[in-house]
Amino acid sequence: TQALLLANSPWPRGRAMAMAMRLLDGKAAAASEEIARGYRMAWGREGSEAEIENGMMFLEDQVALLEKGKVVANVPLKLGGELVPLAEKFRGAEGLFQAGATSALELIPGSERDRLALSEVTLSDDHFTIAAVVNLRALYPDGRVNTLISQWDGDQKTVGWALGVTSEKSRYEPRNLIVQLVGHNPGGDVEYEVVASNLRVPLNRPVFVMAVVNPQPKGKGTVCFYLKDLGVEGEPMQSAVVEHNLAGSIRSEGLPVVLGGRAKGPAQRWHGQVARLIMTPIMVGPEEVWRSDALIDLAFTDLENGLPFPGATWLESPKRETGVEPAVEALADFCHALLSSNEFLYLH
Repeated sequence: TQALLLANSPWPRGRAMAMAMRLLDGKAAAASEEIARGYRMAWGREGSEAEIENGMMFLEDQVALLEKGKVVANVPLKLGGELVPLAEKFRGAEGLFQAGATSALELIPGSERDRLALSEVTLSDDHFTIAAVVNLRALYPDGRVNTLISQWDGDQKTVGWALGVTSEKSRYEPRNLIVQLVGHNPGGDVEYEVVASNLRVPLNRPVFVMAVVNPQPKGKGTVCFYLKDLGVEGEPMQSAVVEHNLAGSIRSEGLPVVLGGRAKGPAQRWHGQVARLIMTPIMVGPEEVWRSDALIDLAFTDLENGLPFPGATWLESPKRETGVEPAVEALADFCHALLSSNEFLYLH
């Protein structure tokens, strides 16, 4: 009954989801602490023990319904594709911004605008470098990848590549900076390989990440990774060189380069902010990457027609985004109920 009332409520779904994400602050699911804080935020008072207990029971029941597919969330599920001030999430990274840059792009899985197709970006070779200044807000509770940028549909038999970070139940352990490659091995067969750096990306802090992709015709190619935690003063640059067996042919001619996820397939989205991203068709080090001839060098100042820069398009998300976890949707439903009710009597 509560779920049906929520589904028909006029209160904007996006506000409830934004409140839920604020309460979670990077956590995968809510506990009694988040329920109590929800009462304080919405009603301006502490929730009673009974109210908090009822809130937790509601979440448990709602998650069960969502997992069985009996409740279909309204869309858009969340706000997304907005610009946030650099000062909010990127203190300590000022030296890596373009002159005049003021904002970072917020990407939230399940929003109407959670992946940006960079259709005008064309790689001419299998050797390239990607560097970015990002802030990762949350991980998936399972083994999915938080994909920052890719040219791939997720099919292990379709050539392509992706740069991302592993989640809670990944076989490569959480927060691992990885590159996924599908291409031809030295024998000419299509092969899928995960190249894992074992460099751990912190959550909710500005980070510099970089990958230099270098296939070799006879195998024993490499990906050179770099990572620096910009939120900790004096933190050194970390690096790792990891071998792989691909000889080349990792570029997919039929798919665009996508910021924030994959072109197709199950949800493997980026959840966080991107302050700057550069992609260059040559192999360079971290000191030279910003000065190289780049295919793209993305910085964000404003939105024009909803787009952060010309030549890009938002990829359409399905009505029910599988990347939105039932625990998150359930908390948004709880927030929806709080925001749609109050303890005051209004007289007109």
